[in-house]
Amino acid sequence: MHCGSDAHTVSMIGTCPNNIRASDLDSVIKALKGGKVSYEGKYVSIDKMVEWNRTRLLNSYMDVVDYVDRCSALRRHGLPRSF
Repeated sequence: MHCGSDAHTVSMIGTCPNNIRASDLDSVIKALKGGKVSYEGKYVSIDKMVEWNRTRLLNSYMDVVDYVDRCSALRRHGLPRSF
């Protein structure tokens, strides 16, 4: 049974699939607890990691800006909408 991967973006899918020999969810949990998991593939490239981290930082920044705009007295001072 192929269980998934540790992909954080579409471009990372298939980079390092996780394999578990199991037939149902209980078997998956048992295999995980017993360390019966194998990994295939390779590390994600630096370019993909930079892209992912940059996207996360930009999204987090915009979440803070939006929150301040909605909920804070700081909104009258304004925060730049670009990072």
